[in-house]
Amino acid sequence: MHSAKGPELISYLTEEMEGTIQDSAYSPNGEILACALDSGHLVFHDAVRNKRYSSVETPNEKSFLVDFIDHNTLVHTVEKDMRVLNLEKGECTALFAAHTSQVYSISTSLMFRNTISVAHNEAYIWDAREKNPHAKIPVQGRPLIKYSPDGRVFMALFEERKEMCLFDVRSYMGGPYKTKRIEIEGYSDVHFSPDGFGFALVQKDGFRIADGLSGDITMHLPSENSTAGCFSQDSRSFIYATGPNEISMATIPETKGAPIFTHSSDCPITALHYNPCFEQVAVIHGQLTFLQNST
Repeated sequence: MHSAKGPELISYLTEEMEGTIQDSAYSPNGEILACALDSGHLVFHDAVRNKRYSSVETPNEKSFLVDFIDHNTLVHTVEKDMRVLNLEKGECTALFAAHTSQVYSISTSLMFRNTISVAHNEAYIWDAREKNPHAKIPVQGRPLIKYSPDGRVFMALFEERKEMCLFDVRSYMGGPYKTKRIEIEGYSDVHFSPDGFGFALVQKDGFRIADGLSGDITMHLPSENSTAGCFSQDSRSFIYATGPNEISMATIPETKGAPIFTHSSDCPITALHYNPCFEQVAVIHGQLTFLQNST
């Protein structure tokens, strides 16, 4: 995606959805974007053909989370529980129930078809083929736990302890293979770069880009609306909201971004997702707009 605003970029607002998008995720092949609405519906949009599929009603009556396990299977939360949905069959194939409070974060490994779910003082690893949790991760408070893009490693961030812990999925029961102290507070989310060598911490005043192995902070990108940000496919750029309606792009390690898009919606931008297979960004602002190169 070009790093300067101009005729090279085009955008198109998709058909209005029956609710406000609360969470969303691309399928691994980049063809489908799944959107979780505050109406309790799951909506699937073809990102290549700009086509809307029939929505799926869930038991949710408010916001919920969604992520793909493979291109035909996804998992979504239902307060304290999670449901596995087979898209080909159009049916729920598994129910994960172990948490005692609402799940606030999920992360999936495409390689092992596993899901990590996190609630207050609780974190579990689930296998889509098993009914009970595959393992329980000992945690306290509200940590952030995310799989690396290749699914071989997961990272746990403990704000209270100011620690970053890296676990090998094949030997996580033995504890982390690396622990790093991180002198950062007030982060609300974390995003891995596609190559796994970096990650972005989301804070109120912007984004901190860090080395994925050492945990060292390499740059800070200030933002008045730090709810939305994502890495480009090649991990060399970071696209992020600088205001309620403006998106900028910074080439790493430059510390200043250039505006590339402004949208006219009354709702602020809440999320950005870079398509894993195509040069396209999904802009979430209650509804869905796609931003991509014209050529």
